[in-house]
Order: sequence, then C-alpha cells, then structure tokens
Amino acid sequence: MKKLKKEQWLIGVMVGILLLVIAIPVSKEDQAEENFVDVTKSEPVHLETTIEEQLKEILQKISGVGRVDVFINYEDRGRIVVEKDESFSEELIEETDSNGGRRITTTARKDRETVYGSEEIPYVVQEFSPAVKGILVVAEGAGNVSVKKQILETIEALFGLDAHKISIMKMEVSQ
Repeated sequence: MKKLKKEQWLIGVMVGILLLVIAIPVSKEDQAEENFVDVTKSEPVHLETTIEEQLKEILQKISGVGRVDVFINYEDRGRIVVEKDESFSEELIEETDSNGGRRITTTARKDRETVYGSEEIPYVVQEFSPAVKGILVVAEGAGNVSVKKQILETIEALFGLDAHKISIMKMEVSQ
C-alpha cells in the first residue's frame, strides 16, 4: 500500500512538472525579438542618405538659410520584422510495465520558419527606421540667430530630438 502511494506521488510530481513546462508562457517580446532581422546582413539600405538629402532640400527652402550640408548620426541601422510560420507539436506516451510501474514521457517540438515571398526574399511585416543620435547642419545663413532658430525648430519637429543633439554651424563662404 505504501509503495502505491509513492508511485502515485511520483506520477503526480511528473504530471505537475509537465503541466508547469507547458504552462510557462513565452512573452510576446521574446517572440517578436526572434522575428527581427539585422538590416546590415541584408542588402544595403540607403535610407540614411535619402533622409539627409530630404532634410537638406527642406532646409534650403527656408528663407535666409542658403546652401546647406547635413550629417545625421545614427544609433543603429534599423530593423525589419519578418513573418514566421510557427508549428507546435506534443506527444505524450504513457507506459505500464509488467510489475505495475508506470512511465510517462512527453516530447514537445516547436518549429519556426521564415516566410519567403517571390525571389526568396523574406516577407517583411514591419520596418523600423534607424534611430537618430544627433544631427549636424552646416548652413550659409546659420550666422543669423533667427535663421539658426528656424533650422533648430524644424529639426526638432521632424526628428523629435532635443536641442542639445542638434548642432548648427555657419558655412564658410568660399570666394
């Protein structure tokens, strides 16, 4: 009788551990993080150059600014989230031997595969732009305080940067 209780207790503990392992949730952040792809490993993205050119064009349209050069310092290169197919399978085997002993074996398997579109390019679900660390603007009209203020306010509004992360310098005028 005592042995039966011990076996029942052992089975109960094993089932409890099994349920605990199955019930442990995987946070959405962990799942999402696995879908991120480092942009530097894929083909070069020239988004940074495009943003600099667009900012340069916009700033040159402001009255009194004149010629402009722009440099944007990025914290990273950005990230993309690719679609993943997930499958989960679980197998539970319960065995009883001739002496009345029982054994429960559980096998769980989780597979994740990237979804590819045409030409073996991963299907992109979401793209994150590179994080801007700071901006340098060299402008002909930056010697004028009101022009400098307009440039600063424009960049703050477009990029959401604090003023101390934006440097505006007067361009040297060549003869």
